[in-house]
Amino acid sequence: MGEGRAYVHLRSPVEQRQVARGTLSLDWWHDGTTTDGAQLELVGGPTLILRLESDKLSTCVQGRILRYEADWPGTMQ
Repeated sequence: MGEGRAYVHLRSPVEQRQVARGTLSLDWWHDGTTTDGAQLELVGGPTLILRLESDKLSTCVQGRILRYEADWPGTMQ
């Protein structure tokens, strides 16, 4: 889909399963790519299946901003 910065917001400790919310700030992306089944691959962490809440082009930062929700799996001890 693209590349940029991801922000993941967790309300509980990282070890717990929970719903995560976040923002993707894409510096570049493939035009025409559908957001159905979008995934966020975290380096050293899980891959999250995203449920997008919004998808907007931003002229102030020259990028694409996506807000999402995903199921955080928790981590194994």
